Amino acid sequence: MLPERLHAPLQRHLQTVEAQHEEDRAEGVGGVYLPDALAEKYPNAATEWR
Repeated sequence: MLPERLHAPLQRHLQTVEAQHEEDRAEGVGGVYLPDALAEKYPNAATEWR
């Protein structure tokens, strides 16, 4: 639903942010808080890129 002219800039931005996420994970940071039930149901969700 985005205008075509935004596809490339958004892709570049997401690549940059994913690279930063990977660097943070390599340093042992880059996770988020999940409530208890979600943390149990999806144990890797707090640190996954998705």
